Amino acid sequence: MSKKILAIHAIIGVFFVLILLYQSRFSFLIWNLILALIPFDLSLLSRYFQHSR
Repeated sequence: MSKKILAIHAIIGVFFVLILLYQSRFSFLIWNLILALIPFDLSLLSRYFQHSR
């Protein structure tokens, strides 16, 4: 499962770089992706700590 999570973060990192390198009208997507990653990572952390107990 951790390989899938790393792959998701890597793909989002590539999107960050592409959006920053090629200035376009889609620069607002950076904030959208950051705000989408926060609950995703928090849910993964809560699932991890729930199973570790």
